Amino acid sequence: DLYNNFAYPNTEYISDDAIITGDLETDMRIIELAEKRGYVRRSAPVHNTFREVEQGMKLQERASQPWLDLQAAAKADGINLHLTAAFRSAEEQRDIFLSRLGDIGVGSGLVASGNYDAQIDEVLAMTAIPGYSRHHTGYTIDIGCTDDPVTRFDYTACFEWLSAENYKNAKRFGWIPSYPEGAGLQGPEPETWEYVWVGMDSVTE
Repeated sequence: DLYNNFAYPNTEYISDDAIITGDLETDMRIIELAEKRGYVRRSAPVHNTFREVEQGMKLQERASQPWLDLQAAAKADGINLHLTAAFRSAEEQRDIFLSRLGDIGVGSGLVASGNYDAQIDEVLAMTAIPGYSRHHTGYTIDIGCTDDPVTRFDYTACFEWLSAENYKNAKRFGWIPSYPEGAGLQGPEPETWEYVWVGMDSVTE
């Protein structure tokens, strides 16, 4: 609720219809399945106030220093965090979603009839449709563990450090988990590596 009601600076609700495949009936079916999983339309930046925080990774200015501060605090404790995703445009999200649909052999032919619902839901379990990703805001990050790159994130020392004492270390810098336990359907399956910035004041209040 805190995330969904937070008034993110320099963002505007994405009101335009999100083009996925370009076929209206196909797209409406995919959107219906996405919203059934809990995906909601998100916001996107109004002005370019991005800062590159790692090579090829950009965040809105207000979230950039809190990420760098979190990363530095972790490093001081012997924990090496890096970003695997930051800001992502709707166009980039579309490319990812369509690529993953293609990987499991879903074309646009019979989607509208419901023949591919199970396959599409499989993709939606890990990938948002364009216009519905939290990464569109520029205030969302995916974190990787540099010292343990092949282990699932929730089994790493990085996650242990971030999540200890109800995410105390993350909250110190205004970050909260995107998918806290018990939050219900929010789109993808819970991703322990994704965090959203809501500011230190919001967390302490």
